[in-house]
Amino acid sequence: MNRIYRVVWNAALGLWQCVSELATAKANRNLLLKP
Repeated sequence: MNRIYRVVWNAALGLWQCVSELATAKANRNLLLKP
């Protein structure tokens, strides 16, 4: 089974993270905003 991921910048951790394209955008924004 193929899995598709996006790479997003996590400012809280200062690194790039791979997230599933099935994850909601809201969840990704919350991940980026957590201190």
